Amino acid sequence: MGKFDHIPELTNASTFFAWKMQVLLALDREGAYSHVSDGTDPLDPIEFASVKPKPAKPAKLTDDERKAIVDWSKADAVAKDVLCRRLLPAVLRLIPQERSTTARDVWVALHDNFDHVDVGSWHLVRVRILHMRMKDTSDAARYLSEHSAARRDLIRMGASYSDEEAIFHLIEGLPETGTWPSFCLFLQSSCTIATAASTGTSVSSASKTSASTTHSSISTVLSMSSVTFESVSVKIVAEAHRLVQQLSFLSVGSEYTNAATSPVGPPNVNPATGLRKTRNNPSGTYCDTPVGEGLVCGASNHDKAHCFKPGGGMAGQRPSWRKGKGDKEKDKLTSAAATTASTPTAPAPPAPTSTPVAAAALDSSVASPWTTHSGDLTCAVITELDEGGDAPMPSPALKACLGTLLASSLLDSGTSHTLVSNHAFFRTYMLDTSVNIQTANHGHLPTTGHGECLAFLSIGGDKYRVRLTNCLHA
Repeated sequence: MGKFDHIPELTNASTFFAWKMQVLLALDREGAYSHVSDGTDPLDPIEFASVKPKPAKPAKLTDDERKAIVDWSKADAVAKDVLCRRLLPAVLRLIPQERSTTARDVWVALHDNFDHVDVGSWHLVRVRILHMRMKDTSDAARYLSEHSAARRDLIRMGASYSDEEAIFHLIEGLPETGTWPSFCLFLQSSCTIATAASTGTSVSSASKTSASTTHSSISTVLSMSSVTFESVSVKIVAEAHRLVQQLSFLSVGSEYTNAATSPVGPPNVNPATGLRKTRNNPSGTYCDTPVGEGLVCGASNHDKAHCFKPGGGMAGQRPSWRKGKGDKEKDKLTSAAATTASTPTAPAPPAPTSTPVAAAALDSSVASPWTTHSGDLTCAVITELDEGGDAPMPSPALKACLGTLLASSLLDSGTSHTLVSNHAFFRTYMLDTSVNIQTANHGHLPTTGHGECLAFLSIGGDKYRVRLTNCLHA
């Protein structure tokens, strides 16, 4: 990085003031500031303007005069180099290109073109301030620095931007998660308390006539108190530092000790079931139309009022183009389940009832939609089965019912993503660090990638391959 790379590039009037400040510092560091200054006090060697030495006899130069002119030309070239180093090519064409052009000529030319108030830039800076938002606690330094820089630009441009307006915009951009909303209320209340303390009895007397007017304007409240933009910025920095320190002191697993807030989903999704609200399912719930033997329809694309099955709100109204669709497969599954249920089976050897059994076990002898349809695996672990016998495994009829698509949503864990800590379990993997999981204590758990995982589920001596989608690596 060069020693002049920190100077912002001069492109238009909006960047002139920032460019001018850095250029003046660079000229002062190079000892060439006097080549652009217009000071007239000879007792101030830094501010006093440096001009090209003139010989006593132009036709005949002495050695001292020649040396003074050459030294001055070298110093002036250094000043011109600093001025022309960070200019846009279009701006560079505004500078006279003659060899006799001095650094002061370049300085005057740039001032004549850009040292004026650009009203359009006022609105651009104000719009930028209105859109500034603080993302989280770690973003406090960037948020405050950008706010301070934009406020400084408006003041230098001569715009009317009071401290009260700056404080209002600063508070409006704070996060709306965690404890920050309460902190915003604290800042507003502290402004009101400071107002009452500074005005004393004058507030009580004035409140009899104009109490509503006084407290309705934030400008009036802040102007009467000692609250400044700098003091509010210090409070925000202190609060961010406190939250960072508090997070560093928390032990491992503390994110699970706090109460988790209820997730707020899109307005067209039922947060309790996670189902999308559609024309045939306006409530976003599973269909609970009874289909016999204690089972329900369980479909997710419609509710009971829009179900075509007997007992549903639209029973017997199935469109002609949908009649017979899927009936053959359902009849096969039903007949297979009935046949299997009526076939006597040998009693299984006794086993301890405390052994967990997966209720989503599938019978290999029964046709399963997993072979032709890529669906979601939903299962639950139970420790006790009441099937009227001593068998620790579900009956074939129950396994056949659990194997159908209609019953695949009865035992849903409710999770949308699966966290996997071992990279070896991933079948497909993609590096992506943009996903952060919000914990119960409003912290963030970073992830390194996502993909699909393969797992093997062993039930009753049979092994099933399960594909898990939307897995996150953390």
